[in-house]
Amino acid sequence: MASPILAPIPSATQTSFSRRDLAIGGLILVLCFWAFRHLPMQQGGGDSRYSMLLAENLLRHRDFTLERYDLPRPDYRLEDVGGHRYYTFPVGTSVLSVPYLLVMHLRGESVVRADGSYDLRAESPLEVRLAALLMAALAALVYLTARLRLPVSWSLTVTFASVFGTQVLSTLSRAMWSDTWGVFLVGLSAFLLFEPATRDRAPNLPLLATLEVWSYIVRPTNALVLAGTAVYLAVTLRRRSWPFALTAGGWLALFVAYAWRHFHRLVPGYYQAGRLTFETGPSALLGNLVSPSRGLLICVPLVVAAGLLLIRHRRTIRFRALLGLCLFVMVGHLAVLSGFDHWWGGHCFGARLTASLVPWVVLLEIIAVDALRAGRQRGAPRAGDAISLAIAGVLSLLSIGINSVGAFSREAWNWNVNPNIDETPERLWSWRRPQFLAPFVEPAGPFLPLPAEGLRFGADDSARYLGLGWSGVEGESRWTDGAHATIRFARSGSGPGVLELEARPYLGGGKLAGQRLAISLNGQILRSLTLDRPEIAKYQIAIPAETLRPQNRLRLQMPDAARPDVLEKTGDHRDLGIAVRALRWLGGDGAAQ
Repeated sequence: MASPILAPIPSATQTSFSRRDLAIGGLILVLCFWAFRHLPMQQGGGDSRYSMLLAENLLRHRDFTLERYDLPRPDYRLEDVGGHRYYTFPVGTSVLSVPYLLVMHLRGESVVRADGSYDLRAESPLEVRLAALLMAALAALVYLTARLRLPVSWSLTVTFASVFGTQVLSTLSRAMWSDTWGVFLVGLSAFLLFEPATRDRAPNLPLLATLEVWSYIVRPTNALVLAGTAVYLAVTLRRRSWPFALTAGGWLALFVAYAWRHFHRLVPGYYQAGRLTFETGPSALLGNLVSPSRGLLICVPLVVAAGLLLIRHRRTIRFRALLGLCLFVMVGHLAVLSGFDHWWGGHCFGARLTASLVPWVVLLEIIAVDALRAGRQRGAPRAGDAISLAIAGVLSLLSIGINSVGAFSREAWNWNVNPNIDETPERLWSWRRPQFLAPFVEPAGPFLPLPAEGLRFGADDSARYLGLGWSGVEGESRWTDGAHATIRFARSGSGPGVLELEARPYLGGGKLAGQRLAISLNGQILRSLTLDRPEIAKYQIAIPAETLRPQNRLRLQMPDAARPDVLEKTGDHRDLGIAVRALRWLGGDGAAQ
């Protein structure tokens, strides 16, 4: 029997879902939005800083220039061209977010103060709320896409795995990465492609072209989606695909006109192919596939589960042309990523740079489950079907667990900064403490003697002494992040001594009376005190000889650690306890040694 996509296509009719499906889709949207909004780990303010400011600027001033806001220099998120300042990252996110900012205006929220200055504290809450909303809408869309072919139970299973077992949970719902809008738009495109394949009806080609061009404007690597779809339509629809090409060409012409007007180039710098050097060779490709901390197959084993089912049930696969499009986009995306020297994506969680592939993974899942069900309908299950399904289930649960770490654990984020992953990329290949195990595994070492002048926490090399519970360097100190933090050091002497700690507490802008601090060494409590002075002060802890070891772990417990975003309405989501400036060993007489 011919594939449905190759059958004659009748005139378009209205897509319809049952009231139950629409109700379930709406419930999924509401529940996922609530879950995304209440997950503790939020990442606003990184690459996405100024994206909401640009949307606000478009709403207020109808232009793309940002020099009126006196933003800091230098800033990798900004560039100067022709006397104007522009947002470096793709402009599509900001343009598409304008309606959202308009609604926020009606609620009295804005990233621009009354005096016209930029309000950084206001931007992060706005962007993480939009990210949560878009990914909640994507979750509902995944369910409706699955329902085009699968029963309710399987559709819910695919939705749960796709939303909570991928970068949707760990990355895309945490901040307005450019992929956040991109994945939503490509998800809509995937629906528009899959629906006619299941119902023998013509796709809405102008709408499909519009969505895919804007997905490219949002994220340049989505050019592969546009190119792949053009070929797919040319093969399946032949001469009837011209509305797609005509609409795409019109949008792209407008984009080129925008780029020429503002940057005097055919495309902005971020979109230029010259950014791809391919100098790292196969290592970048392997890293994006199997790096313990960035590999797609490691961080999203759901992909392996879908592949396993497709191979097992390959004889009953339908929609083979659409499967070919999925594989083309996925393989092409991985090939393009191998051209970036900075292939791990900097400070992020897991396989962030392959987040664009989520909609195609969803289609792989749906096609795989459809093939499984088609095989069962043909006859008795073959030997090994239950085993392959069980393995796929375990991999899916593992995928959910790994991506949950990115949504719940600050320690997984701090893995990027202690030490800086951009300065120690060799850690991307280590299985001793991959990022998804960071909340559960203390750094392995080394145990080094404390410097004679004391350990300065503002120094970059201080990370060598730190275990769990620390944020990055801020000036001369580091904040603890969480209810406890550890420091490791070596000590060759056997006599008693004194540790001197220079620290100040987080007082929540005056809302906290102090921070309780319990200090233990190698499991033995040494001292409990309350830090209530807002400035740096020195605190001494007597160390009995019997508690010392050649390798020591000092543990700081702070039960009153609190989040600035709650107490002070800032964009800081850390659990701050104390900021430590220095730790030094004093002799038994209290003199520095």
